[in-house]
Amino acid sequence: MLVFKLLHYIIDIISKIPLPDSIARVRGYIYLHFFYHDLVGYENLIKVCEKENIVKLPGDFIEIGSFVGGGTRKLANYAIRFRKRVYAIDIFEPLADFTTCEKGISMADIYTNILSSLGLTMFEAYWFNVSKYPNVITIPKNSACAHEIQRSFPEDQQFAFGFIDGNHSPEYVVNDFYLVWNHLVPGGIVAFHDYGYDLPKVTETIDKLIQKHRKDIEKIIINPVVHVIFIKKSGCKIS
Repeated sequence: MLVFKLLHYIIDIISKIPLPDSIARVRGYIYLHFFYHDLVGYENLIKVCEKENIVKLPGDFIEIGSFVGGGTRKLANYAIRFRKRVYAIDIFEPLADFTTCEKGISMADIYTNILSSLGLTMFEAYWFNVSKYPNVITIPKNSACAHEIQRSFPEDQQFAFGFIDGNHSPEYVVNDFYLVWNHLVPGGIVAFHDYGYDLPKVTETIDKLIQKHRKDIEKIIINPVVHVIFIKKSGCKIS
């Protein structure tokens, strides 16, 4: 993806400039504020939400896998206009995901390289991006602890939209799907990143979930440019 490659090119350049730690951290914050966006292209998620009238549905938004919050910030900025909250779930540990892509590069390596060049911890960068949004509810936990996370939700919590880009191992893909799906309102959408890209086990696992729940799915939208699949739950028609 061109944006991804360009981002890494810029990061690689600035990371080679030696600076004292305190100044390097300031550089990291400046970079986050002026240059960093996200690794997915959340504008594409928001376009689908608008086209499918997701904001007219009851329920909030949920994101599993926030990384440094660049996308969380965009989602929160959109959701707040409709008085919706964004639940952001992440363990904020860059070494937690050792899934490797087809090139043999682990997710942990990608995350640590970006954070190293920023001179910030994952949570420091995340909090810098989202702290001004009162509608963001941060749950700093491993998404595999589903029962514990659900205790953080109100008893009647519903979601209109969920985006999953957390740990890329198959068991997490399944776990995270149900963490969203079980609270997703009819007509709501759950989306996954890295579909049809260089993590074949992710694609394979999502395909199995789709097959299993085919009767409960109204439509599927695939954006091959940013490698995102949108799965719309059946049962609600919005005009």
